[in-house]
Amino acid sequence: PQTAIAAKEQLKAAYRAESGLPESSGPLLCFIGRLDSQKGFDLLLEALIDALEETEMQVVIVGAGRADLVEQTRAIEKKFPS
Repeated sequence: PQTAIAAKEQLKAAYRAESGLPESSGPLLCFIGRLDSQKGFDLLLEALIDALEETEMQVVIVGAGRADLVEQTRAIEKKFPS
């Protein structure tokens, strides 16, 4: 277990350094996929709004999809920039 925890922290630190994300004590959540309600992305956005108001967390979203969901994603990014 300690090896997995240490590896997780190293990978998080490496990703943050490579992508220019600031240090954070909170979790790093990644979503990779199509931004579409068929994939549940609309539900993820709703949940993220609640979670980001209460939790220090960094979110990385990689994908393309519906213009309205991309727009909502950008609005959330502006509201919670870090």
